[in-house]
Amino acid sequence: MRSYSKTAVLCTAFACSAAMAQTWDETADGGGDAGEAGIGAAQVVSGSGPLTAITGVIAPGGEGADVYLIMICDEANFSASTIGGVPFDSQLFLFNADGTGQVHNDDFTGLDSKITSQGVFSNGIYALAITPFNSDPLDSSSTAVFGFSTWPGPDSQQRMANTTTPFVSWTGDPDSGAYRITLTGACFVPAPGAATLLGLGGLAAARRRR
Repeated sequence: MRSYSKTAVLCTAFACSAAMAQTWDETADGGGDAGEAGIGAAQVVSGSGPLTAITGVIAPGGEGADVYLIMICDEANFSASTIGGVPFDSQLFLFNADGTGQVHNDDFTGLDSKITSQGVFSNGIYALAITPFNSDPLDSSSTAVFGFSTWPGPDSQQRMANTTTPFVSWTGDPDSGAYRITLTGACFVPAPGAATLLGLGGLAAARRRR
């Protein structure tokens, strides 16, 4: 179980000092491999305070993705980046609380990926996934969740969802290795926990288009 100081316990997910910033580790904090088989299998990044990084490993010959449930608490300044943090060609995907796609990026700089706030319109619960190149999310009809259309705005690399259906599986890829995702504008998922907060998943539809 993660331990927190008295200050951290009193800190809310939306108003915490930078001094309380923390990193989440897939194994040490999450207890094992982050799930990939739909939104319900995502590893919940639970706690309180700002979340500045997630570390983990894509295992060889195993899963095609690691998926984490996080809180975006400052959407205007949100970012998730693998720049300088992975040995493989990485991709990043952001899903709504109902598992539908919101933002995807591949090769923001070289082979590293970065999701910015372009295409992210509100605070709340999201799922963040990291994969090797060519490991892509599929819906229940095996349709690719993301296509090549991009969100309008200054960042032409922020891809839109291709479907309005949630992801359930991934295409495979042999690349593997340890990774570090650096985050801004993100927080740990606070009490009462993801199960209750995911009841707000119906609000995700309002976040898909604006």
